[in-house]
Amino acid sequence: MCLCVQAASSLLKLCDISSSVTFTSTGGVVYTGPAFRCSAPDLSDSIQQETHLSLFPVELLVHTLSRTRTLVLDHVEQSFKDLLSSAAAMVAERKEAIRLAQKLQLTPEHIRTRIYEPRLGKKHTH
Repeated sequence: MCLCVQAASSLLKLCDISSSVTFTSTGGVVYTGPAFRCSAPDLSDSIQQETHLSLFPVELLVHTLSRTRTLVLDHVEQSFKDLLSSAAAMVAERKEAIRLAQKLQLTPEHIRTRIYEPRLGKKHTH
């Protein structure tokens, strides 16, 4: 059996995740997820032998699982904000580049009406 599968099945034995809890990330976003609640203050002997957690306090495990969930969600929120900011900056840069390209578009019509004819008019007046 894979180590990840063993760990997952051990956590399911340790914690009752059938109920849900509402919690808030550091950024203030409200989430709902499984509640990590252990049914007994001590681990059973079979779970202790199976998981080698005999010296690991259950309360610490519950706190660690809850804290890890909050840290992961904080990281995801920050990554999303960074990605959104980066995308907005890229769009703004692209819009500016397109605006400048359109402004500086030097077609023959533009050159004749905006550059050549005004200069020719100034030359005739002098």
